[in-house]
Amino acid sequence: MPEYHIPLLPDRRYHVSNRAIGQEKIFVEERNYLFFLLKCGLHVLPILEMYSYSLLPNHLHFIVEIKSLDQIEEYYAKIKKGKKMDPDVVSDFLMERFSNLFNSYTKAFNKTYTRKGALFLDYLKREEIENEKQFCETVAYVHQDPVRHGYCKKLEEWNWTSYNQDHFNHRSALIKKFGGKDQFLSAHKTPIGKHRNSILELD
Repeated sequence: MPEYHIPLLPDRRYHVSNRAIGQEKIFVEERNYLFFLLKCGLHVLPILEMYSYSLLPNHLHFIVEIKSLDQIEEYYAKIKKGKKMDPDVVSDFLMERFSNLFNSYTKAFNKTYTRKGALFLDYLKREEIENEKQFCETVAYVHQDPVRHGYCKKLEEWNWTSYNQDHFNHRSALIKKFGGKDQFLSAHKTPIGKHRNSILELD
């Protein structure tokens, strides 16, 4: 059984995901998706590179690479008013950034829709990506998620994935990891079920 609650560490790649509590929805209209992506830029982009994402009404997936320890220490000092980061708190600090993202979005969401309480589950599932094959398969899986859940019939029809949008300016780097545009497109034609046994499942 994979361990989905491993620590986040510098210079490593992860597939991370979270979902709404119960039958709640994280996104109920188009503007929610864009607002969430803007919040990502504020809270998590300083500590990671966002290579791929998929946002669905009740859950989300990210493929990320945590930045170097030097970069994280520099950012820590910036937001902690010059305080030096203890090596023992690196993983906690990285998780704190995700927690701040979800909490900040939830506060705005609750205010907009006159609701109270938590919106996301209180933990973030994560799985380390250990090689390029796993990376490419997981990216394809994440991009195919809207089709798998029946929100669209073709990948091109869902706006809120990095297959169709380049909010974090990683499209060229992502395609390069597949070996080029043709290989990128070909990998996404692989039936979704082919990836299931090796990919973090959220439902």
